Amino acid sequence: ILKNSSSVAASLASSGVEMMLGGHLHRSYATDAREFHPFLMRSILVVQAGTAISTKLRGESSSYNVLTIADGVAGIQVRTFDGTAFVPVAESAYRQDGSRWHRMESDAS
Repeated sequence: ILKNSSSVAASLASSGVEMMLGGHLHRSYATDAREFHPFLMRSILVVQAGTAISTKLRGESSSYNVLTIADGVAGIQVRTFDGTAFVPVAESAYRQDGSRWHRMESDAS
């Protein structure tokens, strides 16, 4: 947990940071920093990786993220170890629109 996280988030946003990658929490997720700091005037896409090789699994299987960034879209694929290999288990995508990241809806039906 980051001390003074509101102050740090505001500094990052005002500096033009668009994406922040993390892994210390050993949990996989992606979200807009404004979910935690709604006062921010611009988005910062926060992409948190799980644990690939540690025993600190926090209730999740070993995993890592694959990021693809092209044409204003950030794709995030979570790959989890199934006992034999790392396999894709979840995907999300965010489109950048000016100073905002918007989660894209899945086309899977």
